[in-house]
Amino acid sequence: MADEQKDLGYEIRELAILFGRRIKKEACKRKIKKLMGPQAMVLNFIYYNPEKIIYQKDIEKELSIRKSTASQLLDRMEANGYVHRIVSNKDKRLKQIILTKKALEQKQAINEMTKQIEKELMKDLSAEEVDAFLKTVNKIKNNLN
Repeated sequence: MADEQKDLGYEIRELAILFGRRIKKEACKRKIKKLMGPQAMVLNFIYYNPEKIIYQKDIEKELSIRKSTASQLLDRMEANGYVHRIVSNKDKRLKQIILTKKALEQKQAINEMTKQIEKELMKDLSAEEVDAFLKTVNKIKNNLN
């Protein structure tokens, strides 16, 4: 490590900002609108769990967000036509979250974009470096929980 001590929090924040900018730039180029960041994460979570009935509490847990944040996120997605909320037959307090046709159509474009950006991210990294990075990130996340 260099003579100067690096501030880990600063580096993580800077990486998140750069990553966000790259995603936004690529999304504009591909004309993917209003379905970025957490909304894309919700789409992926529901899409890749077709056998599971997804409720808001599942999204809160998966994205590590608070109830109010999840509610606002789902409100935006519903207003933009990406999800429907359906009242559960078993418990009227619960609403199942399902993807709309519009969301499924955007999924392919998002997958292509994600693959390209992931390829760019790992361009100069070995498989061992990627594995070590992911292990380190998971340890940090566990420390914060």
